[in-house]
Amino acid sequence: MEIKIFVPLVSDKTKATKRFIKAILKEFGGYTVIKAKGYWLNPETNKTEIDKIEVFEILLVNHREDTQAIIENELKKLKIALAQKSILYSINGEPFFIE
Repeated sequence: MEIKIFVPLVSDKTKATKRFIKAILKEFGGYTVIKAKGYWLNPETNKTEIDKIEVFEILLVNHREDTQAIIENELKKLKIALAQKSILYSINGEPFFIE
């Protein structure tokens, strides 16, 4: 199972991101993080927005049935802490949004 989580870099919320990282390590044992830029079209302004993000990649050989529920639970907390409208993640290439 391949999981990718797209987390916005918000400098004043590093405590929330650190808590998220700790939870991911506890549940899955490790991850790889890649710094990137995300581009999206703002439907309110019709302008391109650019966000600095970190992409967390988790590869699981043996996954539990509650893997997606664990990820969603942690991302709901992170979304609130980072004051985001949504956070994107994917499992085996299928995208999901926490809104």
